[in-house]
Amino acid sequence: MSYKQQIVDSHTGEVKSERVLPENFGFVMLFESEISSLRKLIGDNPKALELLLLLMEQMDKTNSIVASRATLKELLGHSERTITRSIAYLKEKQVITTSRAGSTVIMHVNAKVAWKNGRSKAKFAKFNATVLISQSEQDERQDTA
Repeated sequence: MSYKQQIVDSHTGEVKSERVLPENFGFVMLFESEISSLRKLIGDNPKALELLLLLMEQMDKTNSIVASRATLKELLGHSERTITRSIAYLKEKQVITTSRAGSTVIMHVNAKVAWKNGRSKAKFAKFNATVLISQSEQDERQDTA
């Protein structure tokens, strides 16, 4: 089964272009040996697991994502304190690492747990990231749509 991406004219519905997506498009790969560790999170810290699943869902092929605690709070419906504790827990369990760019925290899902890029590229670090920004964090005059 192959997946295709279409660019459609919003006024006419006409397909402007189409491309076949890579075979593993939309997949997050997991090491089988890590599944039991992830399953353990269900009982130990389900909110941290929920955060991890969100990060895995939103990360790009670099396994990195930038999102403020306020945005994560809005997406998950948890307090910022819970988000902070979840990040600390996932770091302690070596499921994620973090780095800083000024006051911005960049979260990296451990490529030995899960990844979206080809396995041979998992050993390289690349620090562009998908950035999640919530509308509630923007100035009122800005349109994020």
